[in-house]
Amino acid sequence: MVEPDENEDEGLIEQAVSIVRSTQRASAPLLQRRLRIGYPRAARLLDQLEEMGVVGPSLDGTMARLRGESSDFGAFVDSVSDRYLELIIYSGLLYHFLVRGEPLGGMLTFGAAAGSVLVSYVKARAEGLGYEAEVGLLTRAERYLVLAPSLIFNQLNIGLGILAVFANITALQRIWHVRKHAHAKMKK
Repeated sequence: MVEPDENEDEGLIEQAVSIVRSTQRASAPLLQRRLRIGYPRAARLLDQLEEMGVVGPSLDGTMARLRGESSDFGAFVDSVSDRYLELIIYSGLLYHFLVRGEPLGGMLTFGAAAGSVLVSYVKARAEGLGYEAEVGLLTRAERYLVLAPSLIFNQLNIGLGILAVFANITALQRIWHVRKHAHAKMKK
């Protein structure tokens, strides 16, 4: 395997910084797609950006790196694990509301879980068809930023209400974004 020279690495780092700043996102799959490099190299580049302080520590790729599988399968396992983790949290909240006999909390939990799953599914399906769907108000990181304080301060209905509404709006934004690009592609 040929190692990239130092100038090439510096150029990639500059491009990666530009991508992270313009998209406000940092993930190995994003860098892999945008820079047209392999996943292991994109994961190393993300690590370099973290060391430089350009991005904070990210959960993306953690499972793959821990298992020594910085590969497409590792990225897949990481993504699936993230979905399970999110659904386990929502399952616990749903159980809490059912046991307490609070149907509003249960419905908000269902709406938040449905929206969260759809945000991820729409993005994955769009990417599978060759479209990018990195748009929307409430991505995974933002969902955690809403959920964590609502759990800490015991304001579950408020946090879940925000998630239920805005996660589904995010899914619809992504659908609309892909629709626009698919129609533009058909006109060519």
